[in-house]
Amino acid sequence: MWLLVIVLLSNVPGFDKMIKLETYATSEECQIERNRIGYEMAAAYPNERDFVIACQLSTNEYKARLIRAAEGSKAPVLGAWQPVAYR
Repeated sequence: MWLLVIVLLSNVPGFDKMIKLETYATSEECQIERNRIGYEMAAAYPNERDFVIACQLSTNEYKARLIRAAEGSKAPVLGAWQPVAYR
């Protein structure tokens, strides 16, 4: 499972540094939505440079892929982060 998140690069009182926006079954689905939201936010807030929209493999799924890889499985082990900053 992939998580679409916004990562705040500065401290904002009352908000976590990382906020989950949505979950997706595949990296491709998450990236499509990440691109759409990222471009819309860049257009709406052109002077704001204190956030990143990213797709992150859920912690449990990432650990499961690492275990499969260590056991000799041919399943790919993907990186946990695929950040894109729209600036």
